[in-house]
Amino acid sequence: MSNKTLIIGAGGHARIVASVAGDTDLDILGVIDKDNNSIGEKVGDYEIVDTIDNLNSWLKKGVRKILIAIGNNQERKELFFNLKTSKIEFPTLIHKTAVINRSCKIGEGSLICPGVIIGAEVNIGISTIINSGSIVEHESEIGDFSSIAPGCNLAGRVKIGKKSFIGIGSTISDNLSIGENCVVGAGSVVIKNVSSESTVYGVPAKEQLKNI
Repeated sequence: MSNKTLIIGAGGHARIVASVAGDTDLDILGVIDKDNNSIGEKVGDYEIVDTIDNLNSWLKKGVRKILIAIGNNQERKELFFNLKTSKIEFPTLIHKTAVINRSCKIGEGSLICPGVIIGAEVNIGISTIINSGSIVEHESEIGDFSSIAPGCNLAGRVKIGKKSFIGIGSTISDNLSIGENCVVGAGSVVIKNVSSESTVYGVPAKEQLKNI
C-alpha cells in the first residue's frame, strides 16, 4: 500500500499528531482542514494544503493513509467510519518515548503520546487517544474512540467504555468500569463504577445530576 499520508484536522490536537508522525516513515503530504481559510498555514512541520471536501482528489493521487487529528471523540468516530474503505488505512502512532508491554493490543488509528506507560495485557480500541504521561495498568480495556487526557493514572483491570473522556490528571482505582460516552472531570479520583452517559468529577468523583 502507498505510504502517502494526509493529516485531517488543524487544531491543537493536530499539533500532537503532527509531532509524533514526524518521527515515523510516513510520507506526509500535508494537512487538510474543514475550510479554506487556513490553507497555507502550518501545523507543526506540515502545511495546510486543502479542505476535506477535496479529499477524493488526493485519493486519486495515491494517498492511502489518513491520520485523523481531531480531539472530539464523536467527530473522530464519524469521520473514521465515513472514510473507512478497503483502500484507506489509519496508521497507529506511538511516540518513541512510550513504554508499551509487548502483550498490549492497540487498535488502528490510535495515538500513544510521549511518556505514556501501558502495562501487560492492556487492550486499546480503535482511534483512541492516550495523551502524554498517562499510565494504563495491566489488563485494562480502553474503548473505541475514547480519550485519556495527559497525566491520568488508570489502575489494573479498569474498563473504559466507547467515546468516553478522562480529564487531565484523573485517577481511576483498580477493577472499576467507566461506561460509554462518559466524562470524568479534570483531577478526579474515581473509586466506584460510573454508568454510561454520566459526568463525574471531584475527590472522590461524584455523578453530576443532569438538568431537567
